[in-house]
Amino acid sequence: MQRVVIVSVVALVVVHGWANAQRHDLTDTEVALIAPQQPQVESRIPDGAASGLDMPEITGLTKDWFGRLGQNLIYPYESETAKAIQRMARGQVSSIRNRCAGTMREALGWGLGDAHRWTSLPSRGYTQRPAGASAQPGDIVVWPFSYGSRNSQHIGIAVGTEKGLLLLSNLSGSLGLSRMAPGYRAYYK
Repeated sequence: MQRVVIVSVVALVVVHGWANAQRHDLTDTEVALIAPQQPQVESRIPDGAASGLDMPEITGLTKDWFGRLGQNLIYPYESETAKAIQRMARGQVSSIRNRCAGTMREALGWGLGDAHRWTSLPSRGYTQRPAGASAQPGDIVVWPFSYGSRNSQHIGIAVGTEKGLLLLSNLSGSLGLSRMAPGYRAYYK
């Protein structure tokens, strides 16, 4: 009987969404345990219209479901960072505490050393967005000694979600999503 309940809960979450799951008193943990069973779904988003995100200059975005994160991620599907986003979102790269640059190196297949050294991305054909400009999905985002209250270095990739723009990175030894902290430099190709 319990197997039937789990199957019906999966159907409830997949078909009716999180709001209906909450009405049936599912905890975050129960939904997280169910989410990885959902299939990988890909849909193309035309002309950069990405669930309300303000990204007018970006076209060719894709929206993929990543069960490990329990989220749809929106990113450019024909970019150098696309495979890195997929590897990180699927947990196919290492995530060692204080080694965010190593995670990026593994995900991209190349690296530039510690996170602060990634400010030399223009040497690899990347362009830095102007000061004050928001990062866009697919951008490599670098904090050269300007991340958080400790002014540490950090690096990740910007991705769109239904909740807005988030950072996909190895933060404190855990691959996942976090808010975009101020003080970053965004690079795109």
